[in-house]
Amino acid sequence: MEKTEREKINKVKSTTNVEYKIFVYGTLKPGEDNYNYHCHNRYELQFECSVKGDIYDLSLGFPALVESDNVAKGVLFYFNDQQTIDQIDILEGYDPGISAEKNLYYKKLVEVYDSNDQVIDQAYAYFMPLNRVKELKGVKVDSGCWTGKNSFKTDEHKKLVNKIRSKC
Repeated sequence: MEKTEREKINKVKSTTNVEYKIFVYGTLKPGEDNYNYHCHNRYELQFECSVKGDIYDLSLGFPALVESDNVAKGVLFYFNDQQTIDQIDILEGYDPGISAEKNLYYKKLVEVYDSNDQVIDQAYAYFMPLNRVKELKGVKVDSGCWTGKNSFKTDEHKKLVNKIRSKC
């Protein structure tokens, strides 16, 4: 990571009310299906980074992150708006008020790495248990970088996305 990026992070942290840091690796990334609806113009800072994990492309056309020691690439967003986080939680099928088994994903605080594999911050990421990934016929993305352009979306996926968006 260039020093200027590290300086940007420190400036944002010191001059704004950034309370929420979310690592995204799928449809919330710039250029993907849910970015404009949930993230565009809502963040204080964003940059490419990675966390430890494996990314799987699911049969529904969106990815899942599974805990591992491998590299999963994505984007770190700094938000200062609880409503945005609540909407992202709904999109991800995560409700802190119910048991982990009933959530689609679980949310975990993880270390975030720059391109030189140096820890630069901590953020929340949405993970899925491997057994659920297998139930959903997940296929491991060997590059560690998911894109919707390579995903096998179905009409079922489109219906699910529209149903989730209607709850926001």
